[in-house]
Amino acid sequence: MKILILNPILYTPGYKGAPVHKLPGIKHTMIYNFALGFRELGHEATIVASEEYRPTEHEEYDVEIIFLENVAKKHFPGWPNGLPILSGLWSLLRRRRDEFDLIVVSELLTQQAVVASLLAPEKTIIWQEMFHHAPNMREIPSKIWHNTVIRLLVGNRVKVVGRSPAARDFAAQYCKRISQQTIDHGVNLDNFTFVTEKKKQFVSVAQFRPVKNLGAIIENFARFVAKYDSEYRLMMAGDGEMRRELEKLAERLGVKDKVIFCGFMSHSDLSKVVGESQASLIHTHKDLNMVSIPETLACGTPILTNTVPLLAGYIAESGMGIAKSSWNEDDMQEMVLRNAEFVANCKLHRDELSNTFRARKMIEIMRNEA
Repeated sequence: MKILILNPILYTPGYKGAPVHKLPGIKHTMIYNFALGFRELGHEATIVASEEYRPTEHEEYDVEIIFLENVAKKHFPGWPNGLPILSGLWSLLRRRRDEFDLIVVSELLTQQAVVASLLAPEKTIIWQEMFHHAPNMREIPSKIWHNTVIRLLVGNRVKVVGRSPAARDFAAQYCKRISQQTIDHGVNLDNFTFVTEKKKQFVSVAQFRPVKNLGAIIENFARFVAKYDSEYRLMMAGDGEMRRELEKLAERLGVKDKVIFCGFMSHSDLSKVVGESQASLIHTHKDLNMVSIPETLACGTPILTNTVPLLAGYIAESGMGIAKSSWNEDDMQEMVLRNAEFVANCKLHRDELSNTFRARKMIEIMRNEA
């Protein structure tokens, strides 16, 4: 089969209209590894992305990648980064639609959803992540789009697969052909070494932004080392606007030497730190689908999280960690005491976290669901 993936945004863009931060390479991104999943199954894959995400350094790819200009950003610098409009997408798909057996499109709230639905509806699956309306301008533009454009041009024409039950149920309000199966982000297991033996450390993987609530993680860690084991360290992988504030918090709580600020790390270095940790800590205010979660579990590292991430229920049900609305140092101690159990469950479920598992499931839905 030949698969086309229309996914303009390759990684988290800047906020409030800021320019997209350029990276030297994009082989670590979720969508690239999703495409590799199809390739590993013996299929050909092509990605269409926004030109803004073209890497700064030359890379050789195992799949075809086409970069198209984001004309919205070109003419309106303050245009939301999450809503690119690609120049030439219509002509590209009209010219090449007969080549492809499956077209995977990210999100209903996009130009590419409409283009694919009009030009190749029988081949298209909308892969839906959002489970609520975009908050811009009190959700009014999003509600208008879904109730008019999606209902009229998309809703009865293409299949929709949610990345979570919540996303599936949201899409079902506007579309008729909804798969009851869901497909979350997968990871390339070749990039994540499974580690059974753990060090006395926890890890947090996040940008240093208020929404990540990293201060609560440091506070819980400080209580943990005071109450249970002073030999533990907390590895803070990431960077951002709150770094100095978080460093001061660690110093004020007396754990300055135990909280290690790693900065942004290469994928291989990050995988090593995550794999050696007894648990990854999440206490976010807002995140939904976090690619770092399946990556962490693939390393054999269980997760202690609040219930905000959409994968929180899966983590708890699969026995790969603990999900509570507001966890504390006692839950961290439970992660330590039950670590071997959690790690064993990570190993048990590892294959279903893979990009090939997700790709195979997407093909099966296209072939078997009317």
